[in-house]
Order: sequence, then structure tokens, then C-alpha cells
Amino acid sequence: MEYQGSCHCGRIAFTVQADVPIKDVIDCNCSMCRRRGSLLWFAPREAFQLGTDIADVATYQFNTHNIDHHHCRACGTAPYSEAVDPRSGLPMVAINVRCLPQVELAGFVAMTARRVWTRVLIVPALLLVLAACAKQSESAADAGGAAEAGVASPEGAFLAYEHDVQVQLEAAQIAPRIQQVAQACQNAKFGECAVLQVDQRSGEQPSGEVKVRIAPKGVESLIGLAGEGGKLQARNTRAEDLAQQVADTALTKARLEKEHARLLSYQDRGDLKIEDLMAITTRLSEIEAGVEQATKDAAQQRRRIDTQLVTMHFDTTSGQRSRSEIGEALSESGSILSTSVAFLIRAAAALLPVGLVALVMAWIVRALIRRRRRKLPPKT
Repeated sequence: MEYQGSCHCGRIAFTVQADVPIKDVIDCNCSMCRRRGSLLWFAPREAFQLGTDIADVATYQFNTHNIDHHHCRACGTAPYSEAVDPRSGLPMVAINVRCLPQVELAGFVAMTARRVWTRVLIVPALLLVLAACAKQSESAADAGGAAEAGVASPEGAFLAYEHDVQVQLEAAQIAPRIQQVAQACQNAKFGECAVLQVDQRSGEQPSGEVKVRIAPKGVESLIGLAGEGGKLQARNTRAEDLAQQVADTALTKARLEKEHARLLSYQDRGDLKIEDLMAITTRLSEIEAGVEQATKDAAQQRRRIDTQLVTMHFDTTSGQRSRSEIGEALSESGSILSTSVAFLIRAAAALLPVGLVALVMAWIVRALIRRRRRKLPPKT
């Protein structure tokens, strides 16, 4: 269903699409809406279409500056506002239904902000209670199956998971296992996967590391392959909440795109001076670069949310390390002995001249002392 709206003087006119007729609106009690008496209805930004010149739209922000409150430059009517939903990261528009002539205000159910929060908090709480009761009746087998699916970001959340795994294997198994894990990732054996790093160290104590980014459903299977026939020594899983970063990036992009559209409308005017036109062109280039960077940041954030980073460290077993250290010590004993003997020979060679000089000096001192004693008169 399409609604048509406008400000009082008509310089701002717009249309907005609704899947169902508007019935519930919000009587917002913020400091702004209390003063202007807005009744708000929310819709995706893509459902909104401005039909007049954006130059007639003035914008006001306050407090956190996250919402663009638009009003007419001529009559002052505030028909709509724009912002980014912090939960979904999608641009939204808040329509003041008092500016929609098709709407019969008498038939509306207006909720205050307090009632909205009550509904937002109580309903999910009831759903959680029901879900908890249902989970208590599930079997242990179902719980095990859920564990095999791995940890995934809950719907609507923006969590970036990272896993660190320590695997102990026999020395002969490490190199083939590293190749096997990397190959499984490259072939997407357990789902979408990308190999980021492969390190392999040989010798008597071989070790290695494989770092991949994989879809959540394949995490447990890949870790299981890495530890097959060995021992999972340690595992650490952590998550970073990217909700604020996603919201900030979306808000930045939306603001830049809106400014870009506004400057384009100014650029089409015929009364612009050359210096103004050059300034607008320069700013448009800056905005386009900013939009491109915001798009890249959003893609990287989405990648971190949709896939998980798994780092697998491979090492030999403790018994092999002990045997290897003993064998290494025995093999090095000969060289250690020869090095010690060589050191003693060098030390003796270095100290021999010093010893001879000290011996001569001691003989001279002793001779002088004896001569002095002879010159002394005998005691009576």
C-alpha cells in the first residue's frame, strides 16, 4: 500500500510503501518529539521516495547525532527522520503519520516509548522461558548433535568468532596432517573455507600451524580432522561483538550517500559560481572515496561475522619431546666435551705468560726482603 505525505506548505512531498495498512504508531516521548507532537511509524529507507527538491529539506541533530530529523525550510513541518537501525545496520525512516493525509488518526493505537520498551523486553523474555522449557525435554543426543554444528552467531547478532586449537600428534603424522587439513579447506570439504596461512617446521621435533577462515558449520569437522589419531591438548574460543562497528559503518555510508545526492542536486543548478562548482566537485570526490572505503569495511565486517577464524597448532607428543631431548643431549655430549677441553687449553695457554711473570716478580720480592733483613743490626 502506498501512502503520500507532505509538509504543510508542500515543498516536501514523499511517498512511502507499506506491506499492510498502518495501524500502530509510536508516541515518542523524547525531548524532540514531545515538543512537536510526532506520531511515528517506521519503514525501511528503500520504501521511502522523496518527490521534491532535497534542497528544501533542512536537518537537525541532537544528543548522539545518530538521527537526522528533517523539516521544511519554509513552513517548519517535520514529516520524517532518518537513521540506521543499530541491530540490523539497515537504513530506516521514521514517518510522522500526522503528515499522511490518507491516515485516520482516530483509529490508531499509539504506544509510548515506555510501552514499546515493555513489549520489546517482556515478549523476548517469555519466548526465552518457553524455549528453556522446551530444551529441558530434549534428549542428550540432540544436545550432542547441536555441539557438532559448532558455535554460530545468533540471528541478529554481529559476533566474530575465533578458535585457537593445540593438537599433539606423532612426529611422523604432523607434516601429512598439515597438508591434509589445508587440502580439505581448499577443496571446501566442510563448507566454504579459505586458507590464510600454513607453517611447517621439520627436524627431530616437527611442528606447524594452519590458519583458515571457514563457515561456522564446518568448524567442528575441520578441528576433528586436525586432531584425528592424536590429542586435542587445548582449545580456546572467543568472540568479538561487531554490532557497534557495523552500525557505525552503515551510518557513515548512509550519511555520505545522502550528502552525495544533495550535492548532486546543487551541482545541477545554473546559478553556481565557478569556485562553488569546483568545491562541490572536490567534495563529491572525497565522498565517493569515503563511500568506497565504507563499503570495503562493511564487506570485511560481514566476512568476519559469516565465517570464523580457526588457528590449529600442531606439535609432537610430550614423550617424543623427552626422548628427543635426551637423544639430542647424548649426541651433543662429544662436542660439548671437546669444546670444554679446548677451552681449558686456551685458558692455560693464556695464563702461562702471566704465571711466569708472577713467578719472577715473587722471586725478586723475596730476594729484596732477604737483603733488607741482612742489613738490619742483630738483636741484643
